[in-house]
Amino acid sequence: MWQGMVDEAAWLHQVNADPEARLIGRYTETSFEIVSGKLAAAYRLEAGVLSPLYGKARAAMVFSAPAVAWAAFLAPVPFPPNQHFLGMERRRSDFSIAHGRPAYIRHLRVLTRVFELARACAYPAALAPEVA
Repeated sequence: MWQGMVDEAAWLHQVNADPEARLIGRYTETSFEIVSGKLAAAYRLEAGVLSPLYGKARAAMVFSAPAVAWAAFLAPVPFPPNQHFLGMERRRSDFSIAHGRPAYIRHLRVLTRVFELARACAYPAALAPEVA
């Protein structure tokens, strides 16, 4: 995942305790994978509850970028186009929605909230000085 950039336990807790994520995700059943270099982590989002995805199941969406792109996205106030995955996909050559773009669009609202909460759980020291 965002190895060393996000407190994963805090992020899972934040999403699962967030009333907005619960409400807008109540009918959601999907999965996604975050890839950073050679590291990857997959998650399942079902009925507004986020949990790690274990096993060999393929995630419905794959978001891939190097650590520098993730650091720009996770900044407390990211500069354009780093505020949103769609902006990053369009304007950054090092970011891609490698698989499942239609699924991402279908679940855009709830996933936007999930990734906003990841930003709130980012470790400030892990971000580059120019983006922190």
